[in-house]
Amino acid sequence: MSELLGRESLSAQLANIIEKDIYSGGLPPDSPLASTRELARNFGVSHQVVISALNILEQKDLIVRLPRKGVFVKASSIHPKAREVLFFAFAGQAESHTMLMGVHDLITNPLAQGRYDFSTRIVGSGNIGTSGRLDRELARLEHWGFIDCAIIYTSSFSAGDIRKCARLPYPVIFVGDLPRGDFSDLKFMQLAPENHNTANLVMEYAARGKYDEVVFVFGDKSEIYDYQEVITGRMEYLAAKFGVNFRKIGIQGENLKQTQENFKKTAPGLVKKCHSRTLFVVSEVRLREYSDMEMFKQQDYPNIEFMTLDSFSKNDRITHMRRDYREYQQKLCELIDSTSGGAPEYRKVLVKFATEVVSSTNQG
Repeated sequence: MSELLGRESLSAQLANIIEKDIYSGGLPPDSPLASTRELARNFGVSHQVVISALNILEQKDLIVRLPRKGVFVKASSIHPKAREVLFFAFAGQAESHTMLMGVHDLITNPLAQGRYDFSTRIVGSGNIGTSGRLDRELARLEHWGFIDCAIIYTSSFSAGDIRKCARLPYPVIFVGDLPRGDFSDLKFMQLAPENHNTANLVMEYAARGKYDEVVFVFGDKSEIYDYQEVITGRMEYLAAKFGVNFRKIGIQGENLKQTQENFKKTAPGLVKKCHSRTLFVVSEVRLREYSDMEMFKQQDYPNIEFMTLDSFSKNDRITHMRRDYREYQQKLCELIDSTSGGAPEYRKVLVKFATEVVSSTNQG
């Protein structure tokens, strides 16, 4: 009873004591907890306090209640040899993020069955751009359960956010591009797209279609990320090679919602200035109205083809990229397996998606 003194609620204190016993090995996986009555008697608390404490532990994925059998410490995995993998994504409109959807598809892929057990936490609501929200999420993830490694999707993260995530108490694999920063003192791995490939496909498509101009409109995060400079630089080079006029327009905003609002205000004026045959390409705006062809009806703009690099579904009506995730998923599995010895030194792996452009006039 003397252990349960302080400013925290009694149930939170009791949950913390049991949690420490679990992590220290005093209560190993699959072991039973004392009955509710015994716990109440041993700690001098009410039956309701014990129930509330167990609820906390269940929310943290540390225990499992079995009807007519009791409460048990959760086994480290459903499959004895499988690795427990946490997938954490912190991104608005998750369905439009290519790297995120590649991980999502892996979860149900036969390639992963029996090898990994996934726990998923996708945060896409509220003001995800605030540091306080991320801090609260990471505090939760520190005590998620028996995690062997974490896959973290890095959309819109700052260098400081990367550092916070890399301090989680298990190996971390970031998927996607990282912001500018010196991370040489951290231990993590990164799986990133080979961005030249996207630029090549867009400009080759424009050349085959004999377009006079490519207008590339993008959510401008160039102060933080390098990949936009890589893509636009490659497009500019290929435009000169193919004899295609090229314009790039960055749409700024403090967060995704503001970028989308600024795009909706700016895009109509940009489209009006497209007088010759134009391929109008949008990236990192993630606006469903645009991808669904609701903003610009194709029949109203016979000289313009609208394209998105942000796909919401495999059945987008707009011209878009169709990506094959198999190589990406294979490389991700290799990185997961390499964490069995603990957190590795920094390692970056680039993946080139097998990708094709699907035209809005020739889909199927």
